[in-house]
Amino acid sequence: MKDLKKMIVESMEKHPWISSFLFLLFSLILVWQLWVATNRAELHRIEAEIRERGEPLTHDDLNKFYKSVPDAENAALLYQEAFGKYHEASEEEKKQFEHRHVRLPEKLKNVF
Repeated sequence: MKDLKKMIVESMEKHPWISSFLFLLFSLILVWQLWVATNRAELHRIEAEIRERGEPLTHDDLNKFYKSVPDAENAALLYQEAFGKYHEASEEEKKQFEHRHVRLPEKLKNVF
């Protein structure tokens, strides 16, 4: 243990800037920890206010808060079905499309 202390003291004497650097580093860490703790307390206070108003905060709260859309009125199901039927055009389909004399914008030519 004495050798370690001696080694540290010798190192500090050789490089006096190390102690300043360590002090600055630990000061920054302390300030950051205080900032995090302050923000955490503020966040909990805001969450409590939101919960008091009965508003949802989590995914489970959202699922309970909003009623699901009936399938007959749910347009997302139509989109899922449409995108499920999408397929990449074959070379033959691409050629047939070219023969229709339809001019596409340059950015769409790679799509078809």
